[in-house]
Amino acid sequence: MWGINGLLIPRFESEGTEYVPADSSGALFRIPVFASINVKPIKYAEIGFGVGLGKYGLRNRFEQPLATPGFFANVTVKPTEFLRFAWEWHSASHRRNLEIFVGPFKGVEFFANVRYAHYSVHDPIGAYQAFVGVRAQLPIETGCGEKTTQKEALQRLEECRARLTALSQEISELENEYNALVNEENDLDSKIASLQNEIEELKAEIAKYPSEYTVEKGDYLSKIAAQRYIYNNWKAWPRIYRANRHLIKDPNLIYPGWVLKIPHGIVTDIEVIPGDCLWKIAGFTWIYNNPRLWTTIYEANKDQIKDPNLIYPKQVLKIPR
Repeated sequence: MWGINGLLIPRFESEGTEYVPADSSGALFRIPVFASINVKPIKYAEIGFGVGLGKYGLRNRFEQPLATPGFFANVTVKPTEFLRFAWEWHSASHRRNLEIFVGPFKGVEFFANVRYAHYSVHDPIGAYQAFVGVRAQLPIETGCGEKTTQKEALQRLEECRARLTALSQEISELENEYNALVNEENDLDSKIASLQNEIEELKAEIAKYPSEYTVEKGDYLSKIAAQRYIYNNWKAWPRIYRANRHLIKDPNLIYPGWVLKIPHGIVTDIEVIPGDCLWKIAGFTWIYNNPRLWTTIYEANKDQIKDPNLIYPKQVLKIPR
């Protein structure tokens, strides 16, 4: 610990003695500043060793004796939290004091001091001086902080065990959840792999469906439409005809060497050509394959069809799906 121990006007404690002349030191050097190390071998007692200035300083050998640090030792008995009895010994002056301390506030103590041995080691023992004052100190303790009772320690231990049990259970639940997620991830990976294989197979199958066809001798539109990788349905021949009207003037006449477009996929609109009607369009295999659904086309195109019996070439009709 360190602090200021003794009179805040230390002139009264050391002024005008045989070993400390009145003009030997300035008032600043008489302030009893100290630093000490205290050990506590038993519950109610402490032993301290330290160094300090002021009343702890050397009284001879130097021009400014009180400015030279001196060593001291003390033994303290502390029967209660606020009461201490102490014996103090100064190395340089051989002073020995008996002290009593009352500390109603932390770090601040009121004390009474009786000096029973004077400066010289040869002086007889007697009550030479008595003082009262205030002692301020700041303890620096080592260890793990505040001391706890056995009951408090056991209670904390039980709390730690309960917390450990709860954390272990939480970890177990998280591990189960993690394992479930890993299994789910593995299932999803398997499904993804299966879907990817299916997609590749579909791509390979789609690649077999040509986007163009070169007419050969003996071909006609219904024959071409009936081929497996065209439409596999001879009734779909009008789709080839409608996609190649720039080339085919008569659907009954096509010639070898012609390269015909072969449209695939879902149709979302259709351009009206001469001879069309809603009934006929709805009946196409690639539209609804059901003429009775002509009203679906009519309802979706009321903005341009005023009379369902009248539609005109080059009108583009929406085909709702």
